[in-house]
This record gives sequence, structure tokens and C-alpha cells, in this order.
Amino acid sequence: MARSRAGHPFPLLTLSALPLLWLLSPVSASARFKENNFKEYLFKIRAKAEMGNDQEQRVRAHVLSATPVNYVQESNYLLNEIAKYD
Repeated sequence: MARSRAGHPFPLLTLSALPLLWLLSPVSASARFKENNFKEYLFKIRAKAEMGNDQEQRVRAHVLSATPVNYVQESNYLLNEIAKYD
């Protein structure tokens, strides 16, 4: 399984670094990305606002992990959050 810089699983490609090197041909790389089109993932993202040289604020975002959506777990979480309003 491919890993992000932070060491968290990054299952979008489901490959380690060495097989990813073999995907240098555009045809096989695009086929691998097309397999994951229209699938839902939960992303953990770290965002940081920085001031650029031109004093313009920029937001940098890093993906820490991406996991497929577990619908049962997510629906239970939402139901618990809704129940807190009562």
C-alpha cells in the first residue's frame, strides 16, 4: 500500500513506491487513476495559512490520509451528533 509522507495509509493507488515507478507510462497510470474515479473517500487534511513574498496570504494543504467511506460508521456518528441537539 502506498504511504503518504506522514506514514498514514494512502489507499487511492494501493501500490508501494516501487510499482509506482513502473507506472511511468501514461496509459497504465491513467488506468490506475480511472479505477478510483467516482469513489468516495474521507480525507484528513492539514491546512496552513502562509504569507508569500508579495504579502499575499496563501493556504497550503497537505493530505495526511485518504480512506474509503465507511457508511455505517459515518451514519452512526451523524445520528449521535443529531441526538445531542435534543
